[in-house]
Amino acid sequence: MRAALLKTPARVDLAVVDTHGQEALGDLLRHNRLAVLMARGLARDMTLPDRLKTIVAESRTLALQFNSRNLLTIRTLAPMLSAASIPFVVIKGPLAQQLAYGDFFAKPSSDVDVLVSNEVFVSARNCVLGAGYELPEPCASPWWRIFLGEQHLLTDNVSLATVDLHHRTQQPGCPTPRRPALFLTEPHLVRLGEIEVPILSKINAILLACVSVAKALVHREPAGGYAADIAAQLLALSPLELQGLFVAAIEQRLSSTLHLGLRAAALMFGICVQFPKTPRVVLDAISDRGLLSMLLTPAADDVGWPKRRALLWALCDAKFQYPVEVGWALSSEICRRIYNAGEGE
Repeated sequence: MRAALLKTPARVDLAVVDTHGQEALGDLLRHNRLAVLMARGLARDMTLPDRLKTIVAESRTLALQFNSRNLLTIRTLAPMLSAASIPFVVIKGPLAQQLAYGDFFAKPSSDVDVLVSNEVFVSARNCVLGAGYELPEPCASPWWRIFLGEQHLLTDNVSLATVDLHHRTQQPGCPTPRRPALFLTEPHLVRLGEIEVPILSKINAILLACVSVAKALVHREPAGGYAADIAAQLLALSPLELQGLFVAAIEQRLSSTLHLGLRAAALMFGICVQFPKTPRVVLDAISDRGLLSMLLTPAADDVGWPKRRALLWALCDAKFQYPVEVGWALSSEICRRIYNAGEGE
């Protein structure tokens, strides 16, 4: 996969891997959405074992199906949001993949994620609803709207994708960006047919990928795909942009989150950068091997998971952040339970 990012095809004989190993590797690639990148990194004359060949083919098919639907959805909604003078950026998905990998179809992406500020969230939601979408009742709850900072909007149109409308970029249990609105600044424009669609800037895209790594670890979900995004986008940064990344992380109080993402990218892909000033080591008690297991195979029985509060403590840049984030997470859980109790009556 490092070969795919560096565009230097590698010769790796996967035929020597036994059937059990192929199944394990296939599961790892599928769950981390890395199958297409892995295949892209192999020399053209290398032949994949049948099981891995099937998984790569399935991933390519899913990427084509899902991402094509996402692109059509974006072409439908982006002009409507622009016409309504609603500032927005499309985050993740095929447009982000085009920036990171030069390909709209590098990884399957099931939904379209759109970020707006909290001030225009209702207007943006009404705009999407006007395109024939519906807000499911569970997603209308205060827990979704306030604490998760997003709402899923569904459509019966099989040609369009579900839209996840966000005004927050992190969930309770992880450090919250100090100024979420900064993710909307200086967007990168991607041409899609006759329109240009705003997506995250290169710096903000890396920060968001690091935020996603942290969230995945807290929820014990595979994070390899996010580490690939970090590595690919680091390769495209100029020295000045890299300096801007460090400055942005400090401003957003995401230095530790960035450091975790950089460690993940270095472990998985050998793409290494260093902070101008070394911050405190994040998760220093966890070995590289242990962190790799947490990133790639979180459901494995032998993963030595730290407690979630220890993860949160490690990811907070300043001591005062920790009680604030704990209080926010507890409030979120109370709200969720109250809503679920009301639903059960």
